[in-house]
Amino acid sequence: MEIEEYIIADDRELAKRVIDGDDAAFEHLFNRYRESIRRLFIQKSAGSADDADDLLQETFIKVYLNIDRYDESYTFGQWVYTICLLYTSPSPRDRTRSR
Repeated sequence: MEIEEYIIADDRELAKRVIDGDDAAFEHLFNRYRESIRRLFIQKSAGSADDADDLLQETFIKVYLNIDRYDESYTFGQWVYTICLLYTSPSPRDRTRSR
């Protein structure tokens, strides 16, 4: 696939390509969402860029490992955002400790 084709491909097309083993497609998905997800994590982690970068890395590792579970009835962004929420929401154990 030529670089121009990656640039104009929609997220669902790129996700299918990742499932088929195309790592360049994953790189393009990552680049599309990296900054917005990083900003979200910075907001959730009280402005810590280092924490945000760690969460970003963990999120996209999860995305890569679970991309075959992506449900096309949702946008790819919604799916990634849901994974992000799992990292930013306190676990039930944390909620119990804070009481």
